[in-house]
Amino acid sequence: FRLVLCPVLAQFSPDLLLLSAGFDAADGDAQGKMKVTAAGFAQMTQLLLSAVDCPVAAALEGGYNSRVTCECCEAVLRVLL
Repeated sequence: FRLVLCPVLAQFSPDLLLLSAGFDAADGDAQGKMKVTAAGFAQMTQLLLSAVDCPVAAALEGGYNSRVTCECCEAVLRVLL
């Protein structure tokens, strides 16, 4: 994020950033079998916000454990608000 994505976003300078908010990589989601925490998703969101100066929208598109998905959504929304 810090070394590649954020510098590219800053240089590109988008008019709008759309986030595909899929949480199947979350810790506790058996489908993704990864270990990203809600705090990790929040940190990635904060990094993206700091790299752009435009409106940001997020669309929920994945996550197969409703409890974990809710936790991740809340963490991301707290950053966006």
